[in-house]
Amino acid sequence: MNRLNLVTGAIILCTILTAGCFDTGVVNYDSSVIDVKFEANNLTIADVKTQASQHYSVEEVFPGGGVTSTNVELLNSQFNTEYVINSMKVLVPADKKMTDDDNPEFFVLFAEQEFTNMGWYSLPRSNSTYPQDYVADTIKLSFNISDEEAGKYAEKFGENIMDTNKRNAGLEDDIIAYEPMFIPHQPDIGAIVGHLNERGDLNSNPLGSGYYVVDFYNSSLPYGSRSAGSLYVHTGYAKITHNAGNTEYVIMIDDMGRLNVEINPGHDSFSLEDGRVVLKVMFENIGHDAGLVDKLEFGMDVV
Repeated sequence: MNRLNLVTGAIILCTILTAGCFDTGVVNYDSSVIDVKFEANNLTIADVKTQASQHYSVEEVFPGGGVTSTNVELLNSQFNTEYVINSMKVLVPADKKMTDDDNPEFFVLFAEQEFTNMGWYSLPRSNSTYPQDYVADTIKLSFNISDEEAGKYAEKFGENIMDTNKRNAGLEDDIIAYEPMFIPHQPDIGAIVGHLNERGDLNSNPLGSGYYVVDFYNSSLPYGSRSAGSLYVHTGYAKITHNAGNTEYVIMIDDMGRLNVEINPGHDSFSLEDGRVVLKVMFENIGHDAGLVDKLEFGMDVV
């Protein structure tokens, strides 16, 4: 299953946390995400949970962290359920970038209930220039605060960035995470979505387990991703668990009908072909066509 490469800081943190660790040799299986088409099959998530509870353990998982937004119609039209926004990124215009190269740069916000961490995705260079006026304008838009307050945050953020550039001047080919700056405000989701919607076409991509990337695609952009910015969104989902022998099968399905599977074998002799047989029975028991199992593509994770 494809995973989101959304924020450099998160990637670096994962690298730090796993550095020096040894895998156990246990292989787990993660599937791709499929659409089970609730509407076409006259089903709802409530129907699935009711049927599943007659055979398996069913857990309702609610989105946590991040910030909620109920008054942004563009997002409400995509998600007919409770959702939270964990992070946002906005493409920096070419004439406002810190570096003169062909790589995109992003203004990034990591949102929590009572505060936001603000970051910048870029390749630090010793000759970087900091677009303070642009940053101040973007902060004002993102938080709906005064020019004076936005200017103070932009100035402080610039000091952090230039200090990082000086410390890492000899590492110009490496991606260094700029230390995020704490801002005691929630972002104005409506303003950010409006800004992105003017610069690209919304495209919602399911990642599985209730996670989505809401991307704003613009074919005229010079970068490979063609992204004018994006939001990382988490919705609630049902977690359906079945233990057969020493193997655990987990189906995760959200309110929009996006489904993915995890298989956690407890023995070396596990066969994915046999696993698909078990999954087909599970699909039938929760009201879905068993043939959908054949559409799932599995990748292996060694843990």
